[in-house]
Amino acid sequence: MSATRRRRADGEQTRATILDAATKLATVEGLDGLSIGRLADHIDMSKSGLYAHFGSKEERQLAAIDTATQIFTDNVIRPAREADTALGRLEALCENFESSDGPPGQFAVECSRPGPAPPAEGAAASALAASGSSASPHSAAIASCSI
Repeated sequence: MSATRRRRADGEQTRATILDAATKLATVEGLDGLSIGRLADHIDMSKSGLYAHFGSKEERQLAAIDTATQIFTDNVIRPAREADTALGRLEALCENFESSDGPPGQFAVECSRPGPAPPAEGAAASALAASGSSASPHSAAIASCSI
C-alpha cells in the first residue's frame, strides 16, 4: 500500500471514529453539543485535528445526522422490510425501534420539523380519513410503538 493510500485510509478511519463519537454525543446532548471543543474533549483529539476533518459546526452536525440516519436505516428500517406483510413490517419497525442501541435518541426530537405530512396511502389513509384524524399514517405507527 502506498503512503498516500495509507494516509487516506487513516484519514477515513479517523473521520469514521469522529462521526461515531459525534453521533453518540449528539444523541445524549443534542446537536448543539457538537461544538468543536466539546467533541475534541470527548474523543481526546486536538481542536485543530478535528477542524481538519470538519471545517464548521454545521458540517459536523450534518455529518452526524447522515451517520445517525444510516445507523437508523440499518438497524430499524432495513430489517423490517424483510417481513412478508404490512402488519409484520409495522410490528418489526416498532420492535426494531425500541430495541435499537444507536440513534435516534434526541435526533428524533431535534430533526423532526413541523410541516406537511407525506401523502397517506392505502388502508392507513382510508382509516385515517374515516376517523377524521389529521395525523399521518406515520404518526399512528409511531404512537402504536409507544403503547
